Amino acid sequence: MAEFILEMFTPQKQFFMGEVSSFVCSSADGELCVLSGHHPMLVALAPGEVRIKTSEGVKSAYVSDGFMEVRPDHVMVFSHLCEWPEDIDEVKAKREIEKDREQLRNAESLSEHRRNEVELQRMMAMLRVKKKSSINHR
Repeated sequence: MAEFILEMFTPQKQFFMGEVSSFVCSSADGELCVLSGHHPMLVALAPGEVRIKTSEGVKSAYVSDGFMEVRPDHVMVFSHLCEWPEDIDEVKAKREIEKDREQLRNAESLSEHRRNEVELQRMMAMLRVKKKSSINHR
């Protein structure tokens, strides 16, 4: 299968760079699979799992919201946060979910409610990636 260069960035670092044969991510419109030769486009990313297929196998990671630029031979992902499942702190994520739920219940404005709702969705997506990885490695 033909390969292309995938680069993933957060504000703090370059999270991943390498040759891949496919990249699957979540967008506002649903799941999207990018292969070599894909038509150029910009995509708004939704928080969730990404799957990176290399010659060594498939790797999963959590990606928060951001965007992706697709070119036929190069894909660049820019996200607020990227984490490998083994780096996700499950206990901390569960605490954050409870905190976000409490803040959601106590929101005093529509904008505060929406902000808390988005953060809750991010944390829940992160926890799903962690749990899915744990199940796949048993």
